Amino acid sequence: MNSTPSSGGTDSVPCRIVSPDPAGTLSLTIAYAVVFIVALFGNCAIILIAKTKRRIRKVAFNCFIISMATADMLDALISVPLQVMYFYFNDRWFGGLLGDITCKVVHFLDHLSLAASVFTLAAISVDRHLAIVHVLREPLSKRKVKLAVVSLWMFAAIMMSTYLIKFKSRVIEGRYHCFGSWDIDNEQNLKKFQFEIVTKFVLMYVIPLFLMAILYSLIIRVLKKRQVLGENMSQIRIQRQNVTVIKMVVTVVLLFAFCWIPSHVFLMMVAFDYNTILCWPMSLILWFKMPAHANGAINPCIYFIFNENFRKGLKDLIIRCRRKAGKRVPTKKIKQWPWILNS
Repeated sequence: MNSTPSSGGTDSVPCRIVSPDPAGTLSLTIAYAVVFIVALFGNCAIILIAKTKRRIRKVAFNCFIISMATADMLDALISVPLQVMYFYFNDRWFGGLLGDITCKVVHFLDHLSLAASVFTLAAISVDRHLAIVHVLREPLSKRKVKLAVVSLWMFAAIMMSTYLIKFKSRVIEGRYHCFGSWDIDNEQNLKKFQFEIVTKFVLMYVIPLFLMAILYSLIIRVLKKRQVLGENMSQIRIQRQNVTVIKMVVTVVLLFAFCWIPSHVFLMMVAFDYNTILCWPMSLILWFKMPAHANGAINPCIYFIFNENFRKGLKDLIIRCRRKAGKRVPTKKIKQWPWILNS
């Protein structure tokens, strides 16, 4: 979790955050374990299918799907365990150079997964707009799409590099803690934290959603107006494929908007109304981030629901795994004793 800045005021605080009860902690741990398993295996399956299935591998657009799956898998591997650790150890860490480096890198990767996911969603909307609205334009080649994916990951890494500066392993009351702080002065730290949260909300939520809303509105409008001339089955098939793809990506975008708004609202309240947060039950506070992490587990399910090629690829993957598992099972040899053979 992000550092919790001091309110900077002199008013007495009527409440304070207490540790969640064991039942609440257990329920959260189970929920995050389910998210971890579904997100890890679901996104691994998406990447394997996209890499090995020839029909999917040829489509340049699926490079964006691989990028999304990679970001969601990174969230499952880094953010989810980090959140579960917070349930039991708060922000306790370990010291030394290794402790300082891991504190920085873990939180950098935590936020990198979100940035890469958001930028990939925005890139998908631009790609679909070019492919459907500007139909006469030459479609993006696989090489250009790969270059776009690498570029957006690099941009996300540069944007999130501030977390390599902000987070450090510090000693408080004889114990090491890993948290982020911009300034030693509480008032200055609060102002910088507020600026960070507002900037992050605008760049990582408001602007991307606004862009995607405009582009998908134009795409849907064009698809509704476009008339298929004659009985050209090829055009009908392309039209149906476009509609299916748009339904899939719009669903992913809407789920992103729904899953991430609680986390952004919570961070806004931490930055601007921290005293109110202190009066909330700790279990409620911890549940605020749950939908954001669950988003990475829901996305692969959406791909399997809307994309027939991914569904077929998943079936083939399951069949191959079963066959390999069957080959590994050793056959039990029945020992034939000589007296039985001679009887």
